[in-house]
Amino acid sequence: MIWLDTLGVPAGRGLRARIVRGTLVIPPLARDERLFMASCDVRGRFDPRVVAIVVNEPGASRFTKIRQAWRVDLPTGRLDIIPISDIVCEEPGSG
Repeated sequence: MIWLDTLGVPAGRGLRARIVRGTLVIPPLARDERLFMASCDVRGRFDPRVVAIVVNEPGASRFTKIRQAWRVDLPTGRLDIIPISDIVCEEPGSG
C-alpha cells in the first residue's frame, strides 16, 4: 500500500502528526515485476508524481515494459490510473 500523507501538522506537546490524504493498494506483484516511485519519465520528461509497476529486466537500468501506472493528484490526494504508453522508468541513481 502507498500512503500519500502530509508531514509537519502540529499535534500538541511539540509533536508533529501525519495526515493520510490518500492511499493506493498495489496489486500483488508477479515474480518479474517491480514497483517504481518518483523515478519515471512520461513522454521524455521526468514526472516525480508517477508510480509504476514495471517488468524487471535483469541488468537493465531503464525499464520500458510498464504493466500499470498511477499519478499522484496533489490537490485531491488521489492516485489516478494513467496510460502506460510513453512511460520509461530508471533505476534510482543510474542516470
